[in-house]
Amino acid sequence: MSKIKAVSFSENKVGKRIKASKKKLSWSLLIDEQEVKIDLYLSKISRKVKVAVNTEILHTGKQTKGTMFQFTHEFKGHQINLIQQGKIYDLRIDSVSFDFMLMQDKTKNEFTYDFKVPEVQIVEPVAIEPKKVTTNPFEDLFDEPKEEIKEQVYVENQPKKLKPFTIKPPPQQGQVRGVGVFQAPDIQPVKTQLAGDLFDNPSKPVSQQVRTVSPVPVSMPSFPQADNPFMTGNPFSNSPKTQQPNYYHTGYNYYK
Repeated sequence: MSKIKAVSFSENKVGKRIKASKKKLSWSLLIDEQEVKIDLYLSKISRKVKVAVNTEILHTGKQTKGTMFQFTHEFKGHQINLIQQGKIYDLRIDSVSFDFMLMQDKTKNEFTYDFKVPEVQIVEPVAIEPKKVTTNPFEDLFDEPKEEIKEQVYVENQPKKLKPFTIKPPPQQGQVRGVGVFQAPDIQPVKTQLAGDLFDNPSKPVSQQVRTVSPVPVSMPSFPQADNPFMTGNPFSNSPKTQQPNYYHTGYNYYK
């Protein structure tokens, strides 16, 4: 079974005097583990087109307006097509796009990891050596009393017996002065003397005088206009009527 793998794609400007006047498109791929390189030369000024497969020129021509470029070549039983789609040139091997194969290989490489599972090693347990105990060579030279360590004896806690007790009665109030009894302070009256005693000479009762009220006269005397306090300052002549018994003019009576 044949195997095809896309390797790389490049686009360069290769004009002699003006680099932008000529363009080179290169595709490299592996067909049955053999490297194949396809080059396409495009001239913007002369509109010449060249196609080379492994540096061997297989097609030369001139591109005209309104026509799309197309190149077909067979290599080891595989059909290579170079098709123009607008400003894009697409290379196809056995009707499979080169860009699709290149993108598929990139995604496969992105999801592959070089992680290796570590080997499991069985480690035997190491025997722990006892700690070394050193003796003091000068211990026997001094006659110092050694402290004896007594063994601790654990005794279960037993509940303590409560002793009977009696509640003493409260002391009676009044037995001791000032304890439990409120005592009011001794209040002594204060003697004061006034300069003059008001109660020595009481005021005498006032004799009640009989008051008489004089009757109101039937006909009141007429007063001059200037003596009337309600009519002073009035520019109009509003003299009171003589038939009315009132002293002052209160306005015209419209109900007569």
